[in-house]
Amino acid sequence: MAKGLRYETGRDMPPGMAEKVAIQRVRQLEVEALAQRSEQSPAAESKVSVDGSE
Repeated sequence: MAKGLRYETGRDMPPGMAEKVAIQRVRQLEVEALAQRSEQSPAAESKVSVDGSE
């Protein structure tokens, strides 16, 4: 990935599109991490909102 993100077809993404995809992936990972934490500790669910602010 030295040149940046690529589409599934192998073409390089323009910088703006690569940034958009990266932001979406980060948000997806945050939601998955929150879900995993709430499964481990039911109390954590009430203390942390979806956007990460407390």
